Amino acid sequence: MLPLSFKRVVLSLGSNLFDPKENIIKALNAINSLKGCKVEKISEFYKTLPWGYASKNQFLNIVALISTIYSPWELLLELKKIEMSLGRDLSTKKAYQDRIIDIDIVFYEDQRIEQNFLKIPHPYAHLRGFVVIPALEVIPNWIHPTQNKSIKTIFEENPDYFTSQGVEKLGDSCV
Repeated sequence: MLPLSFKRVVLSLGSNLFDPKENIIKALNAINSLKGCKVEKISEFYKTLPWGYASKNQFLNIVALISTIYSPWELLLELKKIEMSLGRDLSTKKAYQDRIIDIDIVFYEDQRIEQNFLKIPHPYAHLRGFVVIPALEVIPNWIHPTQNKSIKTIFEENPDYFTSQGVEKLGDSCV
């Protein structure tokens, strides 16, 4: 059980440049080294096709459950600092492109936030195989706050939709 001040947060991490596995591991280590953050559980690695654009570079993705004392906005700021420290260029205006690291807040407890730079739950989480499939390992019973269904139910209602997105389990873990 978490202390009352700690909140449960689900993150999606992905990379498709240079050494994606190493990029994700570095990001997880940086998250875990933040005062007030602890990585609790991590999915295995999944190789995935880019979502929303074409690229010759496939992604590696994971889902992680963390606990944190940071507010959603503080956590977002810390995650952006980690992305920049690993070489991500945040100045580009392209929504979808190859990237050294991408860290998204998928869920923050059961909160709903709709602001320009912060949307929780992530608006496409329930549509992306690279989020839903790894999340089955980490948080199968988590209730999506806007879909009002567990991750497991979201997957089971349309497994072909998710498996057709080119998500392949590698069998490697981060730990």
